Amino acid sequence: LLPVTLSDAQVDELFALVKANPGIKFEVDLEAQVVKAGDKTYSFKIDDFRRHCMLNGLDSIGLTLQHEDAIAEYEDKQPEFMR
Repeated sequence: LLPVTLSDAQVDELFALVKANPGIKFEVDLEAQVVKAGDKTYSFKIDDFRRHCMLNGLDSIGLTLQHEDAIAEYEDKQPEFMR
């Protein structure tokens, strides 16, 4: 699920498109940050961090595991009694 914010006018246009074209498909392109419907394209903004996470399928654990080597290196430098 990707919530995007569009203007009221854009949402009204989308409702009109659906009414005129039942079954129309919308395409949400997260990489390009656009919603496409018919011959219309609507831009949206999303925080770079959230966009990166969604494009790479990362949750908080996945983000942490991206730094697994650095974490292991840090842990190896700790005194034995802290391990």
